[in-house]
Amino acid sequence: MGERIEQFGSISIPLNGGSADSPSFTVLSPALQGRIVFRGQVKQISNNTLIFHKVPDLEDPSNNDKAPFVSGQFVSQKPRLKAFLSSVDPGALDRIEIVSAGSGFQNPPSIYIDLPDSGSERGVDYEPAEASASLSNTGTINAINLTSPGKGYSSAPNVWSEGGVHYLRLVDEDSNNTGRYYKIISNANDRVTLENTFNETLGDVFFTNAMIEIFTAWTLGDLFGNESVTLSSGSSTDADLIYLQNESNGSSSYEAFFHDGISWVSKDDPSVISNNHVIRPGEAMILARKSGSDLNLVFEGNALTESSLVEFPPAGSNILISNPFAVDMMLSDLIDSVFTSTSPSEGTKWLSSADQELADNVQVLKNNVWTTYWQEGTNANVSRKASATAKSGSGVGASMTQLDISLASGVITSISNEINEDIIITSSGHGLTDGFAVKIFGARGLKTNSAKNQINENEEVVADGDGLVVDSSANGIHEIQVLDQDRFKLIDRLGNSDFLNEGTARWSTGDGGSGYLENVFVLFVGGGGQGARGNAIVADGKVVSISITEPGAGYIEAPEILFSLGGWKKLGGGDTPYNDVLVPAGSGLRLIRNNQFGLGTRVHLKSPF
Repeated sequence: MGERIEQFGSISIPLNGGSADSPSFTVLSPALQGRIVFRGQVKQISNNTLIFHKVPDLEDPSNNDKAPFVSGQFVSQKPRLKAFLSSVDPGALDRIEIVSAGSGFQNPPSIYIDLPDSGSERGVDYEPAEASASLSNTGTINAINLTSPGKGYSSAPNVWSEGGVHYLRLVDEDSNNTGRYYKIISNANDRVTLENTFNETLGDVFFTNAMIEIFTAWTLGDLFGNESVTLSSGSSTDADLIYLQNESNGSSSYEAFFHDGISWVSKDDPSVISNNHVIRPGEAMILARKSGSDLNLVFEGNALTESSLVEFPPAGSNILISNPFAVDMMLSDLIDSVFTSTSPSEGTKWLSSADQELADNVQVLKNNVWTTYWQEGTNANVSRKASATAKSGSGVGASMTQLDISLASGVITSISNEINEDIIITSSGHGLTDGFAVKIFGARGLKTNSAKNQINENEEVVADGDGLVVDSSANGIHEIQVLDQDRFKLIDRLGNSDFLNEGTARWSTGDGGSGYLENVFVLFVGGGGQGARGNAIVADGKVVSISITEPGAGYIEAPEILFSLGGWKKLGGGDTPYNDVLVPAGSGLRLIRNNQFGLGTRVHLKSPF
């Protein structure tokens, strides 16, 4: 398989307690993707099938044609396995039992066991357990063979296997389609076939040597637990319920699930074991909390840093979508102005209108009440969103002040390149202060070695002026220290080249954007604080300044500045425009398609990272 990339993290979602007669409802989503099992490059595209390069076999150097996959591994139903500790050999496993046998396997899947939770010396009191699987003639697992019982287990570890539903995502940074994902419906040893629900031309999405990753889909059991759950279990009348939308595009019906103390089951038919029921990427769910106690629900998984997709339902339908990122987002970020229109005939776009009944609607669930919003078309022609940088609050109680915001840029006339010294940038009258993160871009130089002699592509010392032209190591985002009105230092950044003053090197702490017609609302999110808000002032189609209206408090670190496009209206709010809606990590929205010409489609969702 290709290189495994695991950017692991967790997210905590607060749930209010309720009762059987009056549940507390919350829209939630994992905000983290499943385990990444493959990352590699596409060799060839054939209709809906992607073919991959074969690779050298590390265990057999004579074999340069090892297939990257095991046939069927991405579409089988994975088993449920349970480990038991030995009663005669403390710290070792006694056996692994099959709770459910899975199905659809063409080859025995690999078995994975958690590492020991105690011990310090390998082979003495610490040794990971190992096991292998055997298959029946029908493709189910009929035995788990404990090949090494291990040492250092104080409690029975988790055991899992390959298998289950998987999705493939394009992650190539050179593509405008980065973030598009598709369900795998079959796979051979060097290829996968993708479900193409929206009839896209995959030859236009993928290309030779495009970088992709394959990740497991979340299931009810994976996300909330199989045998042991933190949610309330019991009968359908007193257990917490999870409502998931039916799979057909734009379906408005939901199916409820609960944990009966042993397994996840369907409320409609509790005889149906539903631990392997798939939660699709980008899908949100509704949780009905019947237990009277509050709960912080914790999900763990891989943080999504690449761009993703938002699915629009077809006319007359609704869909629950998630905030797929592990950070708070604005509603206007989830539904980008690029994909909105005031023309009903543009059926692939989200319809904006002054009339709520004509416009496509968004609903947010809070305190058990759905609140409806819609876009009236303000700033609908924004072609590039504004951005700005903040530093930690310098006001009373770490509140935000005007001095803590920067929306500036400048020309770089010099970049230092001294031995073992941080880079110093020269930019006349830069106006910056300590603590800001500054983006440097467009800088190039003549490559130097550690002694700061110019070198060529062969690392050979050459005369000044003859060095290899390279991108400067100053390029990127850096925290700065101001030296004087014309110079600032990039903290912990060393030079790699002698600066070429080509007129292209610049710095910025923000971008005014383009296409704005009216002032917009600003939120300060993160940094340990809360409550700060402001207005972004627009002139000549771009944001030219930010005025703080509420300073907030507690911003001991730099917060993120989120710009609203404005123009959102709230049902029941009269004619007062509602600037924007904050969509927290781990939550979601309901999209309602009122446009009679609306088409089911997926649109790009830019990563906030």
